[in-house]
Amino acid sequence: MARRTSGAAGYFVDGSLAATTAADNSVKTYITIAPDLVFRTGEIPHAEGGRNGTWGGGVGHIIPKGTKHPKEAKEFMRWIALEGMWILYQQLEQFPPHRQLADRAIRQLDRNDLRLPLFLQMEVRNPRPPLWAHVIRRLISEENKIISGTANPREVLANLQREVLPMYQALQSD
Repeated sequence: MARRTSGAAGYFVDGSLAATTAADNSVKTYITIAPDLVFRTGEIPHAEGGRNGTWGGGVGHIIPKGTKHPKEAKEFMRWIALEGMWILYQQLEQFPPHRQLADRAIRQLDRNDLRLPLFLQMEVRNPRPPLWAHVIRRLISEENKIISGTANPREVLANLQREVLPMYQALQSD
């Protein structure tokens, strides 16, 4: 079968890989490029004592230093953070990073929506891009080792949990 996406996602879509880590937007991609693919979503396993919990999405906006219209810029930023994010969710299905909007999106989801388990596990939705970037890089690296047979998935997740938990706890104390 021709691969319609690359990396671990490609192996998952063509049936060569039983599981993969992905973001909520991957669900729509998998359904779009492989409509006959039967899969489910769920919580990412973690070591005992650990937990899942950071929502890492979102877009950052700034007001340039020296702007001639700071009041209007702040007003626009408030609009884009709320109404604008809701429009993006409705039109592009980009899950909104604002807590109120995220809860609203979750309430409106069909109970069979494959994204629901992904959203429900995110008890703490605070953007933590440095940690999220670290986790993604490590998971991509480890997925390739799993695919090649040089790493065990259970051990990879346990090691990553042990590595990331102190970093996560340090961020929570900030």
